[in-house]
Amino acid sequence: MITDLDLCIDIQHTWVGDLVVSITHLDTGTSAVLVDRPGFPDSPAGCRGDDMYVYLDDQAASFVEAQCVGATPTIYGSFKPNDPLSIFNGEDVHGTWSVKVADVASLDAGSWLGAAIWYSVQ
Repeated sequence: MITDLDLCIDIQHTWVGDLVVSITHLDTGTSAVLVDRPGFPDSPAGCRGDDMYVYLDDQAASFVEAQCVGATPTIYGSFKPNDPLSIFNGEDVHGTWSVKVADVASLDAGSWLGAAIWYSVQ
């Protein structure tokens, strides 16, 4: 059974403030929103920067939603996800998992470069 789950995501995309990223354990239906339009609603258009390389960990010091720097990748480092990954604690790590990336605006393009999942089990 999962006792801790962390996730690294690598996305090349213009205007990361348009992105919503979620993970779902398809066998159980448990789902968490990892990133939900960074910079929004503080900025009506969200974070205008490009690309993200993020390690999502419930124990990180700050939330991914509050990140937006002038460098590329504009979101880089270790941050808390939007919804806690602890929602998966107690579940079996085996099975089918899905990571979904959605661009909720229409003028930008990007690529999903990959993900890695780290977990501790009991």
